[in-house]
Amino acid sequence: MRRASQLYASLVRRHPIAASCVAAIAVAVAASGVHRGHARQTAAYLAAVALGAVVTDLLTLRGAVAPLPVRSPRRESIVIGACWAVAMGWLLQRFVENYRPSAPIARLAWATAGLGCVFTIMPALWLLTRRYSPRDLGLRLNGLAAAIAVLAIFATIALTCAPASMTWREIRTLGPLDIAEIALSAALSEEFFRVIWQTRVGAWLRSPAAGWLIASIAWALLHFPKDLADDGSVHSALIDAIDIVPLGLLWGYLTHRARSFVPSAVLHACNVWGLQNL
Repeated sequence: MRRASQLYASLVRRHPIAASCVAAIAVAVAASGVHRGHARQTAAYLAAVALGAVVTDLLTLRGAVAPLPVRSPRRESIVIGACWAVAMGWLLQRFVENYRPSAPIARLAWATAGLGCVFTIMPALWLLTRRYSPRDLGLRLNGLAAAIAVLAIFATIALTCAPASMTWREIRTLGPLDIAEIALSAALSEEFFRVIWQTRVGAWLRSPAAGWLIASIAWALLHFPKDLADDGSVHSALIDAIDIVPLGLLWGYLTHRARSFVPSAVLHACNVWGLQNL
């Protein structure tokens, strides 16, 4: 624990802006949870995230893993940012405006561009054409022990402190294939999005902490269109997006430590605890 505390103090000194932003996000989430009458669940959620980060360090710091390669940080960040913008636009049209092109060709182009960016198929194919291997893009089995430990932390805290937050009741009404499809489509695409954003933006800005923070916020904002359609309020949808940023920060931290998106994809697919749903 002493080593971990020294590590965090060092990280704060080296990345004061990122550390301040993380602290501000935690305060905002805590205030939102208290305002909504979910103080106990909010405390459990933030505690699970903090403990998850500590356990991640304890289980990943012993073996040094080479960083993922990034050949053209600026160019790749711009292309991936453009894909994110297309995905955001498509999600807004799909959920908020209920837009559907009338012409068959237009529908095909609209679906291909939108779904290709939402599910990160297009950026993945583009990076593969630049001769990155799947392993270069984070398809590694590092960090699975940390993922299992973090999963155990969230399960224990949710069952002990906020059992009402669990989404298992809704999930168990679906069939096994439906559950697998939803878990895999969301987990793989979103966690791949996270690793390429973190590595490219972090390399471009010469700050892994900045890449980690920006990727976590960008990931959270992709949930805004669906929340806006459900809530009907921009304010509520933004609050919902901010509420999941700490969870994204934890998954991103595990991704950074493991140099792999597989552990965070496992956590994402198994996220039935609902602690972040304040």
